[in-house]
Amino acid sequence: MKQKTKQPMYLSEPTEPIVCTHCGCIDDYSTELKSNQLTARCAGCKKFIKNISYAPAKFYVGKYKGTLIADCIDKQYMIWYAEIVAKGKLKKDILKRISEL
Repeated sequence: MKQKTKQPMYLSEPTEPIVCTHCGCIDDYSTELKSNQLTARCAGCKKFIKNISYAPAKFYVGKYKGTLIADCIDKQYMIWYAEIVAKGKLKKDILKRISEL
């Protein structure tokens, strides 16, 4: 059962399940704002799980700077961005968007 603290309106809900690597609980966490970062803490073992993203992914450099990845329809640009610029979750989000087009 999710227990959430009051969050600012600009924060987004996680889109993927949050799994505790310590005890294996799935989506059983509480959130807290620490150092201006929303964090998830396991409700079972009380250990830190991960930081939660603030907003949907967007391009931070290039001709689509500031554009949400979900709004981009330039497939060639996204392929280039994913290969050259993006890393981690940003790259994963771009590859997901490419597969949707």
